[in-house]
Amino acid sequence: MLSLTTQITTNDRTSQSVYDATNKTLTAKSAAGRKSVSIFDDKGRVIQKQVLGLADVFYTYDSRGRLTQVIEGECDDGN
Repeated sequence: MLSLTTQITTNDRTSQSVYDATNKTLTAKSAAGRKSVSIFDDKGRVIQKQVLGLADVFYTYDSRGRLTQVIEGECDDGN
């Protein structure tokens, strides 16, 4: 598994992000303890964002890679 972990500490408060290349995910935890997960497609575009306690957000793109749709909540296309 290939991953990259980054930690930043400011005023004794640490935030962390972990990119997992195998699963194409970026998991971030803020200094305040909030956690989010971004899921990427094979072209490196965000296709889903999960934030603890909030509805998931789904992103779709056209054939030229332009963002075409943002859906909050359940996605009907199998995501």
